[in-house]
Amino acid sequence: VLTSAEKKAMNMEIERQLGFGEQRLRKFFDRFSVEIDALVKYYEMDDEDAEWLCTRKLLDMGIDVEKWCDESRNI
Repeated sequence: VLTSAEKKAMNMEIERQLGFGEQRLRKFFDRFSVEIDALVKYYEMDDEDAEWLCTRKLLDMGIDVEKWCDESRNI
């Protein structure tokens, strides 16, 4: 069992090593948005279909995001 100070130090180190700060996440978001728009346009779908389309394409590759969501809710 970690103390609160140890947990804080661990989280700081994880953030430092992975570097997923606001700037990096924004870059990902901006690039991802362009790709999602292109995918929706390619399949001639509406913007509101983007979530379904992404989920379906991931499932085609064996990545079940809905299962991940269910598992995280049950933790």
